[in-house]
Amino acid sequence: MRVANIRKYIPIPGEKSLYVGRGKGERGKYGNPFVIGLDGDRGLVIWKFEQYLLQNFHLVTEIEALNPEVLLCFCHPQPRHAEIYIK
Repeated sequence: MRVANIRKYIPIPGEKSLYVGRGKGERGKYGNPFVIGLDGDRGLVIWKFEQYLLQNFHLVTEIEALNPEVLLCFCHPQPRHAEIYIK
């Protein structure tokens, strides 16, 4: 599994991808609920997300069941919460 920027991602035929950024409803289900600036700097909100994920591990289980090859977000190549899913 890898992470790609949704703006630059060019799908390979047959490759499964999954958006893991923010959004309303199902679209933002896997996004980081912590916001840079409001909840801390980039490093802190990623750390907070990791702690959040330990309490909401069903999200990891759901992503594993979907078996995506690429996790899509807007942050890549900057540090991002999507890496926590891979970790």
